[in-house]
Amino acid sequence: MIGVFTAAVAFAVANLPAVSHQDSVERSEETSPVGKAMYMAAGSGIPEIKTILLFPKYRDNGRKMREMLSVACSAGLSVAFGAPIGGVLFSYESVLIDCRQPEGSWICAQEGQDYKTNYYGWLLYGTSVKLILTIITFGCKVPSGIIIPALDAGALFGRLVGQAIPDISPGIFAMVGAAAFLAGISRMTVSLAVIMFELTGEVDYIPPFMIAILIAKWVADALSSEGVYDLAQTVLGHPFLDPDHALHIVRNEGSQVEELIPPPQTMNEITVDLPADFRVPKSLLATKLTQLKARGLMDAGVVLVQNGMLHGYLAEAELDFVLSEPCVLDEGEEMVDLLQGPIAAFVDRTPLTVCGKAPMEVAVQMFGALGLRYLVVVAEGSGRVEGVVIKKRLVWYLEGLKGE
Repeated sequence: MIGVFTAAVAFAVANLPAVSHQDSVERSEETSPVGKAMYMAAGSGIPEIKTILLFPKYRDNGRKMREMLSVACSAGLSVAFGAPIGGVLFSYESVLIDCRQPEGSWICAQEGQDYKTNYYGWLLYGTSVKLILTIITFGCKVPSGIIIPALDAGALFGRLVGQAIPDISPGIFAMVGAAAFLAGISRMTVSLAVIMFELTGEVDYIPPFMIAILIAKWVADALSSEGVYDLAQTVLGHPFLDPDHALHIVRNEGSQVEELIPPPQTMNEITVDLPADFRVPKSLLATKLTQLKARGLMDAGVVLVQNGMLHGYLAEAELDFVLSEPCVLDEGEEMVDLLQGPIAAFVDRTPLTVCGKAPMEVAVQMFGALGLRYLVVVAEGSGRVEGVVIKKRLVWYLEGLKGE
């Protein structure tokens, strides 16, 4: 309901004319043009997010925050395409279905009449250039996007195919081609059909849209199981985990969680032995942070143990914040109480644990279903800490199995 309301409000605001005060004086007797403002889609969700951050219920709850981000995305898409229902469906479908993108493209060369050769050449040239430039700009960290370039390339290609079909308007093929290209990128089905219907307003075009969207999705899935978004996550080092695919990989391996435990030297660097009063030198925490940064793992952390028993986990980001912000720790303070002082609010006192003898499927399910960033491995029976597994380490392990 929130997504529907936000999308409707964003769509209504998008139809307001963007004119200055001087323009309004000069054109007081004229009607200002009303149309879709594509540039408004990028920031349409920013006011909603800033407003939501005022409420602790959403600011301090990661799940609620992700829901509001999804709502903002649906509002932005509604503004861009003028399709409030399609924007909500697009956001909803992207949450339920993996958003993948094919790497392949279709280049079609056709022969026609002599006087149309130059026209065909420009269409083919425009399609090729648009695809090549999209590949280049998608990897750059600039707000270029890929949805609108895909629509442009699909429209050019559809127009090219439509020139060979007599007695049918090439514009119809341009719309169908745009829908097919976008379906191959986003792997959306129902929401994309609704968006195209709301763009055209023609019920008769729904069957060709649906056929083109389904065929494009099937072809894209057959070409590659991983799209550009997945490959970009791998290149950037983001620990993306597909639970279903990961379970399929480890199910027949017969491996155990203890295979993911880091070497003893690594465990010594990321482990802090707590004394009886839970106070440790501030310099020790700074040394641990330096060692973590040297490994280049931004989502790692230190394990807090006492006599081998787990007492908490302090993530690297929180540790860096505590040591860098003077409002948390005084500059002259040499000893830090990790479990009862001001730093205690940043310590995870109840990290999830798993037995080292447990099957690998258990760790995969816990990371996938619970969205964990780390998992502490303990010994069977005694409960003593044996190691800690971060999500990236599990992803690297799965990549090694796929390479075999």
